[in-house]
Amino acid sequence: MILQEVSELGKHYMKRLHCLTVIMIIIVSASLTNYFLYGVWSPLEPPRRVICYGRIYYPSTLPAEEFVGQKHLGSWVHLLTGKKIYLFEPREKYVPTVIYVYYGNGTYKAYSLSGGP
Repeated sequence: MILQEVSELGKHYMKRLHCLTVIMIIIVSASLTNYFLYGVWSPLEPPRRVICYGRIYYPSTLPAEEFVGQKHLGSWVHLLTGKKIYLFEPREKYVPTVIYVYYGNGTYKAYSLSGGP
């Protein structure tokens, strides 16, 4: 009788440990992805850089008002981290020189392509 109760208790703790492990893996994965793509650990911080289309974009001083309503970049990786990236230029033949990251509350920040081919 006591062994059965201990066994039930052990199963309960194993289920909780399994759920906790899955949650921790999700949090660590999101944090690592955020650091790789944006240069910051926290998904709540503004990015220091953005890796998009295999290129690196850095914060720019360009105004970001004129592009509202343009094409949203729907990459699953960027959506996983909670960042919404928009393009002003259509991407057909060329890599865009400027992308915009949505910060929330109607605010955007321009990121310019770093040098290189």
